[in-house]
Amino acid sequence: MNQFELSFIIPCLNSEKTIEQTIVSILSQKTFINYKVIVVDNGSTDKTINIVNNFKNIENYKENKIGANHARNLGAKYAEGSYLAFIDSDVILDEFWLQNLIDYMKIKNLDAAQGLVIRKPAAIPRFLDYYRCFDDKNPTNWTDFVTRDYQVGLINTAACIYRKDTFQKVLGFSRVLKMHEDVDLTYKVMALPNSSLGCTTQSIAYCYYTGNFLSYIKRSIKAGYYRSILNKKWRIFPKDKSTSPRILLSKDSFKFLFISNLVVFFSKLGHIYGKIFVSIDSNVLFISEKSWHQNIMRLPKSTNYKAYFDNDEISFNHKKITINGKR
Repeated sequence: MNQFELSFIIPCLNSEKTIEQTIVSILSQKTFINYKVIVVDNGSTDKTINIVNNFKNIENYKENKIGANHARNLGAKYAEGSYLAFIDSDVILDEFWLQNLIDYMKIKNLDAAQGLVIRKPAAIPRFLDYYRCFDDKNPTNWTDFVTRDYQVGLINTAACIYRKDTFQKVLGFSRVLKMHEDVDLTYKVMALPNSSLGCTTQSIAYCYYTGNFLSYIKRSIKAGYYRSILNKKWRIFPKDKSTSPRILLSKDSFKFLFISNLVVFFSKLGHIYGKIFVSIDSNVLFISEKSWHQNIMRLPKSTNYKAYFDNDEISFNHKKITINGKR
């Protein structure tokens, strides 16, 4: 019987355009690590499952509760090994992604880590691709818009690795949040005693968004809506933005205008809607999660939470961010 050190978990929903390339990139990893691959379908109506079934030795499960949070939690339930690698179904990994990121985690003794997550255009670039994708030469491509919004180090679940025991300590992904669940998970790990996260440029993943412009706007509104729910759970956003990690966007002024205003505008609409009309499907569950999160925030911390961004150490005292080292 195989002794796995890590399990890949891929949530998918109507991912026929990208799922094959995602799986191939995982199976093509150049690594000494023994791993298994788990795909969790979240209600696909296209050819996603047929494509997945063409691969041998891949475990395939179905999660009827809609939301990548539920799909990832189900995958983690069947995972083996000490590490969990969460990979989105529109992501293609560099062949050394796994080995480099695991080595980085072991050297730094991290609870979770990610590498560069580079947004790439489709084979035939579309209008959305041009304005959505970052400059590949930008060394801060591992960041995300939400990092700028929340001013914390975010472990992006598009392509990341968590220690399984850490993931279990914080009870996995939120059962309430269907977006920003990766921010929520970051906060929970941040609240644990002596925890640490890291981001490295030595591990690269490419993200291909296959939706159209309208679906991207809807996604932005949805993101704003769930941000309002996240804000009800966590009230620890730092006020001093001058000490937060700097995020560099494209030098293309028109692209920056699009990113900073149009997308954020629709996100704000969703946020306002959420603040006024927010309704939780499982209100009891939300209250339970919020209470539990507040409890772990009260746990005694012998050392501050630490994050590493391209080897620059950042210390967090849960109220204010300070950066040690050159900015």
